[in-house]
Amino acid sequence: MKDTIVIGITFSTTRFEFYPRWVIGNDRQVRIVLLAAHLLNAALLDACDAVVLTGGTDIHPSLYNSERVEYPHALKDGWDNARDYFEQAIFKQALIKKMPVLAICRGLQLVNASLGGTLLADLEESGKNNHRRMADADGEHLVQLSMGSQLAEIAQTHQAMINSAHHQAVDRVADELMISGISPDNVIEALEWKLPANHAPLLAVQWHPERVEQADAGTLSIPIRNWLLHQAQAFHKNK
Repeated sequence: MKDTIVIGITFSTTRFEFYPRWVIGNDRQVRIVLLAAHLLNAALLDACDAVVLTGGTDIHPSLYNSERVEYPHALKDGWDNARDYFEQAIFKQALIKKMPVLAICRGLQLVNASLGGTLLADLEESGKNNHRRMADADGEHLVQLSMGSQLAEIAQTHQAMINSAHHQAVDRVADELMISGISPDNVIEALEWKLPANHAPLLAVQWHPERVEQADAGTLSIPIRNWLLHQAQAFHKNK
């Protein structure tokens, strides 16, 4: 029997319940560890074999060297600086440990910002289409996957339908990263390392694979989950 693998998932106040349900699936050999700023439990990362950086509210603009805190759809109830710093520390520790990282939505933006990239404050203000969640339902559009990218290899396709629930996006890509997925209106939808052999396994997507109906073979939900668990198993074996 294979060993149990442990996946750390950062806490989000936004539809968090989907993440552990998706990661575990029907696999009894997968255990979830909640990583949360309010629990001050970053040390639990040591027990993990991979980490998922989840979606949620905007990161503070200072993380991507911006002083602009007022923009369309900006937070009304204040920033969650504690979460920003906590998750940035989790990401940096995962890189040191060469631990696999799956970054989703806000997670992708945090990764890009942490590595020196910047964000667009609001897509519609920037002339892009509306990518927000509307009427309590995710949007939906195509994504084109870059030829030769890790993501295209994982998905075994170069085009798929994805869901959409964000108003910010990557602007300038961090130097160490490359674009692996883009929308029809040229919004960056996925990032990965330019030189993956030099780093921990990383996959960063702007959409929410955990909220997609997994029975739909046309989505990327199952391949992304399979990649996460495969990388976690490899990390576990090499501990």
